[in-house]
Amino acid sequence: MNKRMAYFSQWLESAYARCFGWYTVVLVVFIAHFRAIAQPASDKFDHLSVKDGLSNNSVNCILQDREGFMWFGTNDGLNKFDGYSFQVFQTDPARPTRSLTDNRILGLCEDHKNRLWVVTEGAGLHEIDKQTGNVTHHPIHTKHENWWNNQLSVYEDRQGILWLCSYGGLIRYEPASHHFTLYPSPKREVPVKCVFEDRQNRFWVATA
Repeated sequence: MNKRMAYFSQWLESAYARCFGWYTVVLVVFIAHFRAIAQPASDKFDHLSVKDGLSNNSVNCILQDREGFMWFGTNDGLNKFDGYSFQVFQTDPARPTRSLTDNRILGLCEDHKNRLWVVTEGAGLHEIDKQTGNVTHHPIHTKHENWWNNQLSVYEDRQGILWLCSYGGLIRYEPASHHFTLYPSPKREVPVKCVFEDRQNRFWVATA
């Protein structure tokens, strides 16, 4: 009996020690977590505006390309930011065929071939050569073309096809053949806003 009591006493002390140690760990973790929550955020925010060289303070879209450059589409031009200064792309009467046709940039996309695509409010799709800065305009010529060239976003699917969202409806563009396929919106007053291809290869289309 004495041996059993001694054994039970040792087991109880051991169990108590394990339990007390577990609570100590939990308490330390809890205190550390509480301190992390209680501490003020240390994140730093930098504000970039026209004072820093941005062409316009109304930014509609943002993209980071494979080289790490930041691109900002604004209400008055496209801006390339290298971390220090801005390079601005706008309409240029001296280079009408190599510059933007409209300055209100609403959507950006970098495709699998490293090409930069830009859609504008009134002039449709533009392709930008990131090395030279030259711009190639790809307008849609059709009935109600002002609706189709009033584009809101651009997206590349897994097959390398570009999908453009516009006030006229959804647009499929094949860069290799420069071919547009138009899918009119059921109601002209309801523009297509954005699209997305999920992992099951389903295509999602959002309207206003």
